[in-house]
Amino acid sequence: ASATPHVFLDPAPLIAAARFRLAAATASPTPDHAQLELARTLATQAITADPQNPQAHLALALVDRALTDYARALASLDRARALDPGLLEPHIAAAELRLRMRDFPAAAAAYRDAIHARPTDYDAHLGLSMALFPFPLKEMKAVVGEWGGRLFFDGAHQLGLVAGGRC
Repeated sequence: ASATPHVFLDPAPLIAAARFRLAAATASPTPDHAQLELARTLATQAITADPQNPQAHLALALVDRALTDYARALASLDRARALDPGLLEPHIAAAELRLRMRDFPAAAAAYRDAIHARPTDYDAHLGLSMALFPFPLKEMKAVVGEWGGRLFFDGAHQLGLVAGGRC
């Protein structure tokens, strides 16, 4: 009996399609759940094509976050971070998700991991433009202070979200 040949797909187009569907699904205040489910299917297919691809796990995590399935999102973010500890986006996404969950110590730890992952990336931002109050500013200041940095907070965007009825 001959073995069935394995066909490995390039996960990059699947990841791009998943992220495109995610962006389209979340472009309005009311997420399009059909598009989110399609994005989830595409991200899952990317993982099937290459289980060691951190971008595929990140795409799935972002979709699960949009679906408010935070446990699954965190599991996928943890996998992406383990596969490529130097990839900044999963660290920032994990921190932002922990902020949404009001788990401030875990958010601070994720930001610390991001700084460890890319200690010379001075352009890295905290990814907080859509995170609402309260902020763990003391904890975040301590993390940034470990590298001699200073934390500046501008809440104008958050106030705009409040004024616009997004929270």
